Parts: sequence; C-alpha cells; structure tokens
Amino acid sequence: MLGDVPHPRNDLSQDSIEAQLARLLASSQFSGAARLSAFLEFVVRKTMGGQSGQIKEYTIGTEVFGRPESFDPRMDTIVRVQASNLRRRLVDYYANGGASDPVVIELPRGSYVPSIHARDLPAEVEKAYSPTGLPVTVPARSGIRRVWTGMVLVSVILFGVAIYWAFASARSDGLTLQAGVAVLPFANLSENPADEYFSDGLTEEIIGALSRVDALRVPGHASSSAFKSRQQDIHEIGQRLGVGSVLEGGTRISGDRVRVNARLVQVKDGYLLWSQNYERPLRDLFAVQEDISRSIVNALRIQLSGPAARSLVRPQPRNLEAYSLYLQGRFQTHAGAGEWEHDRTPAEYFERAIQKDPSSGLAYAALADWYAFGQARELPNEDLLARAKQLAEKALQLDQSLADAHNALGNVNMWTWDWRAAEDQFRQAIELNPGYSIAHLNYSRMLTFEGRFEEALREADRARELDPMPSAVTLQVGQVHYYARRYDRAMEEFRRILEVTPNSVAARHCIGTVYARQGLYAQAIAQFQSLNPQDLGIEAGNLRALAHTLAIAGRRQEATEVLDRLTEMSSRLQPGASGWFDWNVALVYAGLGDKDQAFEHLTNAYEKHDRALTCIKVEPLVDNLRTDLRYAALLKKIGLR
Repeated sequence: MLGDVPHPRNDLSQDSIEAQLARLLASSQFSGAARLSAFLEFVVRKTMGGQSGQIKEYTIGTEVFGRPESFDPRMDTIVRVQASNLRRRLVDYYANGGASDPVVIELPRGSYVPSIHARDLPAEVEKAYSPTGLPVTVPARSGIRRVWTGMVLVSVILFGVAIYWAFASARSDGLTLQAGVAVLPFANLSENPADEYFSDGLTEEIIGALSRVDALRVPGHASSSAFKSRQQDIHEIGQRLGVGSVLEGGTRISGDRVRVNARLVQVKDGYLLWSQNYERPLRDLFAVQEDISRSIVNALRIQLSGPAARSLVRPQPRNLEAYSLYLQGRFQTHAGAGEWEHDRTPAEYFERAIQKDPSSGLAYAALADWYAFGQARELPNEDLLARAKQLAEKALQLDQSLADAHNALGNVNMWTWDWRAAEDQFRQAIELNPGYSIAHLNYSRMLTFEGRFEEALREADRARELDPMPSAVTLQVGQVHYYARRYDRAMEEFRRILEVTPNSVAARHCIGTVYARQGLYAQAIAQFQSLNPQDLGIEAGNLRALAHTLAIAGRRQEATEVLDRLTEMSSRLQPGASGWFDWNVALVYAGLGDKDQAFEHLTNAYEKHDRALTCIKVEPLVDNLRTDLRYAALLKKIGLR
C-alpha cells in the first residue's frame, strides 16, 4: 500500500539527509530536470517531517506538477509517469557518481514514499561525506513554488506553440526516438464496466490506423492486450515490445458524449512527448481517432505519404449503433480467445451490426472470419466455408480497401484449397496494410502448407516483429520448423510459449509431437496423457496424437484402445468439428501401418472438405504413405504437388 514505507532510520540525522538531497539535486541526473527535482524534494521533505501519509498521487499532482483541483489521477497519469522516471534517475545516480554516498534515497515500486537509509561505508569515507564538510545549500520549499510559478508563466506565454515544441524538439539532450510505438489498452473510466468494449475498440482502431504508416512499427492488438490491467514499468514494456514510445489513455462515456485522454510517453526516460484530452459527441469519435493518430506521427517526426497522407483512420460509419455492435463483437472475440461458453456470441453481435447497417463492410469481414475458422461448429464444414466466402465477397463489394475482408477471403480460399486465389488475397491485405500482423500470419500458414518453408518463415517472422507477444505467432514459427523437419528449432519455439503461458495446451501438445518425431516415445506419451483439454475437438486431436505415438512405439494394443475412444467420441462432436474425425483416424491407421484404412478415411475427409487436409503435403505423420499412388492422387485433388 502507498505510504507503508519505513521512515528514515533513527541513526540518520536530518543534516545527513539534507546533504544527500543536495548531492542528488546537484548531480547531472537532476540538475537540468526542474520537475523531477521538485518531485524528489517534495517527497523527501514530507518524509523527513513525518508527513509520509500526505504523499498521495493527487497531492503530488496538484502541489508539485501544478494540476488543478479537478485533477483526476485515473485520467491523467502524470504522477505515475514521472515517478517511473524518478526511480530510473535515482538508480542511475547510485550506479555511477553516487556509488559511495553514505545515504541512499530510493523510490520503491508501488509507492511514492521514499526509502531513506544509511549505507555501510569505511570510516574515512563516511567522514569525507559528513554534512559539515559539504558546502552545498539545499533549496528551500519556496523554491518549488518559484520554479512552478516560472514554469506556469512560460507555459502561458508559449501556449500557442507548446505542442509543436514537444513534437519538434522532443528533448534538449538530443535523444533519438525509435520509430516504434506501442498502443496500450485504453482504460475504461466509465461507471459502467460493460463499456470496456468501447475502450478496447478505440485501442484496436488506433493500432490499425498507425499500422498503416510504413515508417512506423506498431505492435498488434494481441501484444498490447498482454499488458491490460497490469501495472508495469513503461521502460520494461518498451523493452519487451521493442518500441521507443508508448501511447496510453482512457475513455469515459456519459450519455451521447465521450471523453478521451491520451498521452505519448518516451520509453527511455518517461518524457511526455504529447498529451491531449478530448470531450466530444460520440459521433465525432473518428475525428478524435484521426487527431490522436496524426499527433503521434507528428511527435515522432514521420513524414506521411500515399493514402496515409489523406487519412489514417477508416471512413466514419453511417450508423454508430451498428459500429458499436461491431466493436462489442470484436471485444467478445478477443476476450474469449476461442473458449466461449456460447459459440455464437461474437457472431450475433456482427449479425446485429449488419442488420442495423447493411453497408458495414467491417461487420461482414469479421463475421466471415468467424465462419472461416470454424467457430460456428453447429454447421457442417462445407456450409461454414460457403457462408464465409459469401460474407467476405460481400464485404469487398462494399469496400475493396478493407484489408480485413481480403484477409478473410484469403482464409476461405486457403481452406477450400484455392491456393493461388488465397495468396492473391493475403498479398492484397498486406499491400493495403503492411502492419497487419494477422495477414502475415495467415499468409505464413498458407505458404507452410505448400511446403514453401523459407517464405513461410519470413512471413511468420514479420508477424512476430509486428506483434511479438501472442503465442499464436510463436506457435506458427514452431510449426514451420516442425513441418520442415527441423525438430530442435521447433522445440525451442514451443518452449518459448510455455515461458509466458505455462498451461498452453497447444504448446504442450506440439512439444509431445516433436518428442515423438525425435523417437522419445516415453516423453511424448507422458506429455499427451498429462493434457486435459476442455474442448472436444482439441481432445480428439490429443487422442489421435497419443494413439499414433503408441502405434509407432510398438504398443499396438494400447493404440487400438485409444482409437476406440476416439471413435466413440465422434458421436459427441458438433458437425463443424466432426470433419476432423476422419483425418485423426487416418493418422492413427498410418501409425499402425494400415494404409488401406488410412486412405479410406483420408478419402472421407476429402469428401467432407475437411480443412485438416490442407497440411497433408507437409505432415510428417503421413510420411509412410507418400510412396503410395493414392497419396499423389489425393494431393492433386486438393491442388498440391
């Protein structure tokens, strides 16, 4: 809790603390930083006076940073940003010039109350640093007021050019800004928690707008979401995402009006590059998005060209209610991560959006993707894909510039084995939005299935560069290596996922599969047996992997028993997932060496248009079928060579 930090140790005199404060304020880390010096002096003097209980975020904001009485720390994070900066300056000071100082002043994480303690030093060093031998005068408290009076006066004089100054000069110390910005999830500051979809949607829209700028690297929504509701140091976030600046903010909806605050912070030192508060009617939301996006581009001194020079955000939709429903559908999709209690929930939002606004290409594209990836499992696979294609084509009829729609149609074409059409759509999606990590990821999948591993790896690496946090990207990199028979490299990638998400069923399943290919059957079997997936479709895939491994390990009776469990499970699978049954059974028979049964089920899978067949050209588990003429004939049917 804030304030729960010990007072200075009793064996420290007021003079010794005053002397240490003077050393800090005179150091290179603080001598040219008026705001940080005032911050440090304020918290140290309050603590020295036994008033640490008064050191609150609101008090610091109003008394040190000159914020008005209406200052709301939830909307304006100036204190948190500068506290992070102050901590780094203190660490830098004590790591360099202050390494032998007798008194240590620190600002613990999670608190604004400083920790002040003595350092154990040799007697001669302690004497050299005695307060009476240090000819430094500590500024009085009134100095804080004088500093801020001057700063306020300067701010008033320069009000008309203040934003330009922040953009054009950034810092007087000549720091070079990296052309990369992370858009952290905007906080929902509304009284209604259900409005979170709106703040999440604004985050995604700004990411999408900025990703259209060729010279700017913007981590995708999945990476941004990894830091949602987590108190993490800006510097650490920047390092993990590989960016030089971070955009953060919050939204508050009240009736038909919205308040948005946004600020751009430099990662290296916490310097505030730009900030702005907006209070507008909801109908002006897209103008706010455009203004925020352009302000960031200006702050980072990036020259826009091409379509981005005209507009960064999408055209404003005709129907705001429909757009709100679209955002809610996207929010449900992200929040559920594929594990919804009610499969249709996101789809219902998209369908309602289309009903409200039949011209909403975004809603058509999102619904197409939903069907393309088989989320609506109550429908047979062929019906899912036919519906997805119809929706994607409708989205493109409405707006040919929608990268989302081209990506959705690319997925449909890939799953229906129209490879050249799929590649064309993925390329168009990437051309329209080079920073669209999902399009790079899906294109990588398509290239993998065709056996174009080096191209696939380049696209997967590009997706990871754009969106470094999500496990789906790392999983794809691992799968490229797996299908290319680079099992050691694949294992490295799958284990990387477990470092972030130790309970990832997908990663642990893939690790088991690699163990099996390396001949480590005992480890593979143990891995599969330890998994307990809740989704029946995933459980079926796990049973298939277990049965196949038992078969190639020579434990045929056990493999047959697991195959029986897999067969029994087929009656409980929904139509959209049951198509995978024949693929799974075919792989088990391949492991058992029964080629006739394997090809019988592969033929059934083809007739049901089972999307699992997309990987048959590269799947190691069917290597013993490749010399059979039926294998070549099947590849030809699905357009592979």
